[in-house]
Amino acid sequence: MPKPIKKRKRKKQITEEEVYSFLETCRDYYDNNKRFVHLLVVAMVSLILIIFFATYYLKDRAKKAYALEYEGYKYYHKLYDASALSDDEALNKALEKFQLAYKKKPEAISLYYIALVQLKKGQEDEALKSLETLVKKFPRNKELTTLSLYEIAQIQIRKGNRESALKDLEKMYSLSTAYFKDLALYESARLLESMNMPEEALKKYSLIVEKYPSSPYYSIARSKIEEKKKKEDKKETDNKKKTK
Repeated sequence: MPKPIKKRKRKKQITEEEVYSFLETCRDYYDNNKRFVHLLVVAMVSLILIIFFATYYLKDRAKKAYALEYEGYKYYHKLYDASALSDDEALNKALEKFQLAYKKKPEAISLYYIALVQLKKGQEDEALKSLETLVKKFPRNKELTTLSLYEIAQIQIRKGNRESALKDLEKMYSLSTAYFKDLALYESARLLESMNMPEEALKKYSLIVEKYPSSPYYSIARSKIEEKKKKEDKKETDNKKKTK
């Protein structure tokens, strides 16, 4: 049997009287609460204006910051007339531009370049502060955080703080991508060797061989392991000769 056709329910139409009644209600509310309504309207308009100008202001600051970053980049990499400025003057200009860019819009890249300029100028303490700030303030920027930890470790090594440097390299290893992990292991191994900890260093070299066969440090790590094995074999042979 065919299904019975359901009658569509007609939508209730709003009558002129209902509209008039609603408007009357609104007018009565306004008459009784004029001050509150005026304040509410002013607040809403103010909020819209604040959002508009804040958005414009932030975009303008970002554009100016990027322009300053680019200027700093040009001075740092000497992308200008070489006869115009000395190396020291160029570094001072680069530092000025990157600091202004960071002030307008704090970003990891500006702070990283500030540290690089400070390092080139021999300001290791200032560079260390800049790099440590970057690590704390921009943990989501894995690449620059990793590079900052590497630079921090190098500064600590030059200062003679090898234990601190080792900790920084361990942090670097835990945070970095595969490319930087092998670098962290290699630098840790070298540092452990300088600290007269050959067994610990060998563990780092073994990890490079095991996990990163395409690493540029693979052949060095493998030769270290083979060298260790040869020494052990020679020692074992010498011991056998002595027992005979």
